[in-house]
Amino acid sequence: MSDEGVYQRRPVSDGDEELVLICSPIFVRGSCRRADGNCWGRVVDIKDPDGKLHRHIVDEAEFSGGTAALLRPLRALGLVLEPVEKADQSVVKLLRSWRPSNRFTRADVLGYLEAQIEAFVDHYNHQRYHESLNNVTPADVYFGRDKAILQQREKIKRKTLEARRLHHSQRAA
Repeated sequence: MSDEGVYQRRPVSDGDEELVLICSPIFVRGSCRRADGNCWGRVVDIKDPDGKLHRHIVDEAEFSGGTAALLRPLRALGLVLEPVEKADQSVVKLLRSWRPSNRFTRADVLGYLEAQIEAFVDHYNHQRYHESLNNVTPADVYFGRDKAILQQREKIKRKTLEARRLHHSQRAA
């Protein structure tokens, strides 16, 4: 593999081997599956002729179909097969045998992601205190509760300091 693409060793007439370019750059990032353990696939990066990277999931079930069906979505993203004998079969064989150790969780439906994002936004805006906002939440600032909260904290702080001074002066006496 190089910036030009994927090469394959092929025998030549004198018993030697030569490197033959079979396709544009393609890289298998890892395996993926849904959180429930189903729908396995391979995360594949493809570099199109303009040099832009595209990510695609090749379902494991697609490997049992035909070569053309498996390569069709990859070619639509810009994978270029070189005009050499059996380039398509060589690419499929490469994808089938390439098994990196990286694992990804696959989210086919937006509902799963929406729930995760909603939980994060709720935590960030309503539960997490922000130091840049004087340790109140963004919701407190938005709804105008921040001034009352800061005044209440200042009152508690003054009372606590007075109580400590009194306690300290009584112990010192």
